[in-house]
Amino acid sequence: MTARRSPGIASPWFIPGFVLLLASVLGIIASWQHHATMVYEGGDSSAGHALGMGMPFWYLWALLTPVVFWFARKVPLEGRRWPWRALAHAGFAVVISLVHAALEIGFRSLALFHAHTTVLRVTRSSLVQAFYSLGTDLLLYSFILGTWYMFSLYRKLKEREVTASRLEAQLTQARLAALRSQLQPHFFFNAMNTIAMLVRAQENALAIRTVAGMSDLLRHVLQEDPPSLVTLREELVFVERYLEIERIRFGDRMHSSIHTGPDTLDVMVPNLFLQPLVENAVRHGVGRRAEASLVEVRATRQNGKLTITVRDDGPGPSSTAISSAGVGIGIRNTRERLHELYGDRFTFELRDAAGGGAQVTIELPAEMPEPLNPAVEG
Repeated sequence: MTARRSPGIASPWFIPGFVLLLASVLGIIASWQHHATMVYEGGDSSAGHALGMGMPFWYLWALLTPVVFWFARKVPLEGRRWPWRALAHAGFAVVISLVHAALEIGFRSLALFHAHTTVLRVTRSSLVQAFYSLGTDLLLYSFILGTWYMFSLYRKLKEREVTASRLEAQLTQARLAALRSQLQPHFFFNAMNTIAMLVRAQENALAIRTVAGMSDLLRHVLQEDPPSLVTLREELVFVERYLEIERIRFGDRMHSSIHTGPDTLDVMVPNLFLQPLVENAVRHGVGRRAEASLVEVRATRQNGKLTITVRDDGPGPSSTAISSAGVGIGIRNTRERLHELYGDRFTFELRDAAGGGAQVTIELPAEMPEPLNPAVEG
């Protein structure tokens, strides 16, 4: 069941509605003030005149608010060049004030008083009006700009909450999928049979190592509050423990290797994202061949990118292995988790490997862990 999104700040109509409501309230207040002044001074105290004098100022600012929002998106007050962008906003605020004054004077001249006027007169009056109301207009521009950043910050915080919730849910799914993959009947009983054969053959040390390896896998998968990101070194330790059990089970039928560049091990990667891919390689590469098979993991780093390949020499991606439920779930889950973490900054490719078999190639941003005590820049 899809959760229904409640109306609120996230609604696309909230900001326009908020701006219109605020302009109406302020316009009514200004109109009432003008009406009271006219009553005191003996001028035109009609409601139409009061509304005509009070409402245009605020409604025109409401009309120009999307323009200010557009400029705020184009020239964000962020980054090292923010002083120059602040100056750009100051200049744009002056331009907006002139435009607002021209529209207000033109509206009052043509619509309210029905006076015969000229462009020159409107321009002259606009300049005078803009000069006297410049302080108020700059304050209003700053208020609108601040409101934009407030809503933008709120939206970003909500998006981060949603992304964090999705990542947490997908990490939980990955933990459960890894647990299921370790406790699937064929894996569990095969591992138990391997241990039983080792015990009968009096290979007690190897049997104990197998039990310890399974214990380490379960302990890692079932840890409380696991991090979303770990170093590649930690991820490969888990993968190596998994491969060690599979090597014991398959014996000489399985060979595995892990090759990493010296500058790759400290790169941050999603927790438990390699194990489903390696398991697919074992199940549909080694498991589907009677002769010796290879499972290979490689990691290289170049131009700010981490490239990881998982390759086997089994039947290849054109076989039924790709359409099987287990492989589909593993690959789909991994791709979705990468998309949540990196957006469009990653690539995921499944293809035939050179020399036969299947190969998954993943390219991620080579992001390093933040230092515990970052140096303070002078």
